[in-house]
Amino acid sequence: MMEKNTTIKEALKSYLKSSGLDTLLRNQAVLKAWQKVAGQEIAGQTRIVGFNRGVLTVEVASSSLYAELNTFYLKDLANSIQNEMGNRKVRRIKLRLGEFVGETDNGIEEQRRREEKP
Repeated sequence: MMEKNTTIKEALKSYLKSSGLDTLLRNQAVLKAWQKVAGQEIAGQTRIVGFNRGVLTVEVASSSLYAELNTFYLKDLANSIQNEMGNRKVRRIKLRLGEFVGETDNGIEEQRRREEKP
């Protein structure tokens, strides 16, 4: 329960955090930039599983795509996402091999669960 003297700003901030919407809003620009620079084919085989301190962690669906991205495209993708966002928020991209099928939430729920852990 909120105190009587809680400001609208504090109440909204509290609601956004408790609902997980703060994570969504904070990462929305990064998610959109990734989808744009990676393209539909690559974005469909990857998902964002974290964005912390300028490091974008991307889970890749197959070892062959992981190897291809890591060997040939990782630096270009990092530069492109930085340019797309208009600043240096994404310092680097870290890939990891994962298993997932079909549409994903691009890691938003997973990151929120990690942030909620004590």
